[in-house]
Amino acid sequence: MTHDLSAVCRADVDNMKVIKMVMALPHLPAQRGPPHSDRVPPFSIVDGLNAIIDYINEGEMDARLQNLTAYVRRFWVGVIGVESLSTFGCARRTNNDLESFHAKLLCAFGVNLDIWSFIRRLQLIERTSYDNLIRVHREIAVNRPKKDKVTRDVKKAICRLINGEITIIHFLSAVAHGADNIINRPLPQNEWFLLDIAGEEEVM
Repeated sequence: MTHDLSAVCRADVDNMKVIKMVMALPHLPAQRGPPHSDRVPPFSIVDGLNAIIDYINEGEMDARLQNLTAYVRRFWVGVIGVESLSTFGCARRTNNDLESFHAKLLCAFGVNLDIWSFIRRLQLIERTSYDNLIRVHREIAVNRPKKDKVTRDVKKAICRLINGEITIIHFLSAVAHGADNIINRPLPQNEWFLLDIAGEEEVM
């Protein structure tokens, strides 16, 4: 059985909100923090997923959202594992740097280069990358630090969650805007948005 998430998103704005909350689950830790911790919230990714399922049930929302949460529980939690899924406490949560490097390679090489020009440009890129690596080891900034509003907002929401100022659903709603740039794109029809929901493995 497959379901097209683009159709689910188009059906109701509340469906899109739930999907974005699901995409925000990696902001939670893989395991609950110890009692009275001021650094790790007492909620895990599985707790967040269970809260979303309760939210869907209590609101009597689109049944296709249950297929989505079943898929996340079975594959991402049960197969991939919460340790791999969680980005909690990670300085870098995306592959933007890698994409930037690929763009630089494409710009530098272009097309139809002769072999000597290719080698010269490759040597220049290798030298630049090596110099940047040395700067990193010496704890010298490679690039100008960028203002990261998403990271700032996530940290603020984590603090509020730890202090009991907000519920886990409020937390996921607050940080879900970080998925806007993904959700608002035209959703492809042949990738993960077509979910294979063959069955659900119980994950405690």
